[in-house]
Amino acid sequence: MLGLVFGSTGLGFALAIDLLLAKTNYSLTLLYQAASAGICVRSPAPSCGSTATPTPPTAKLGTTGMVVSEQREATQAGIDILNQGGNAIDAAVGVGYALAATYPCCGNLGGGGFMLIRFADGRSRFVDFREIAPGAATPTVYLDAQGKVIKGLSTKGYLAVGVPGTVKGLDYALATYGSRDRKQVMALAITLAEQGFVLQSADAELLQGFTQTFKAQPNVAAIFLKNGKPYQSGERLVQSNLARSTQ
Repeated sequence: MLGLVFGSTGLGFALAIDLLLAKTNYSLTLLYQAASAGICVRSPAPSCGSTATPTPPTAKLGTTGMVVSEQREATQAGIDILNQGGNAIDAAVGVGYALAATYPCCGNLGGGGFMLIRFADGRSRFVDFREIAPGAATPTVYLDAQGKVIKGLSTKGYLAVGVPGTVKGLDYALATYGSRDRKQVMALAITLAEQGFVLQSADAELLQGFTQTFKAQPNVAAIFLKNGKPYQSGERLVQSNLARSTQ
């Protein structure tokens, strides 16, 4: 058995995979539900306070593995990798990259996260790839001359950006513990960005929660708004620039 939990403040999801152990799906489902509830307690994401019925992750019964994430296409990416003979790390990294395309509020290449791995022999490993402050940052970077916090400086603009760790962390995990190369595990993520995916109700509602933020930034609005208006359930979201950035 190999179990893995993968989460991130930047990626904002919990992934549990249990390999080569039958009759564990129910317990892992409870684990996922508990983890998701914990994440939403601390998350400002609109989907956490949603009153709409969310679209559940892809659910398929099996005895050799389980993949759970916040978004169905991303979950399917992990399932496909397992079915192709990949291990849990391959699947987790594939899901992480797929979420960058399908869960833009919290799954992204510009954030960071962590990965907790438990091997069949009982060994555990923790990979920390959270964002870090730029090398030139100082303890007073967000303070004025009187030592008071400058409102908004740490949350908006170039000074609010940390050095991303997502790609480096996922690459490290894949190279150290995986069995596939990056091109293989990223294949579906690139397709989802390049060809787009059909938004379900929860996907559309999540984007709609940021409409005013998108409108304030034309380059962002060009991607996440459709002709200046919020995307609706059933419409296709295409992210060509993101697809090119991952190739």
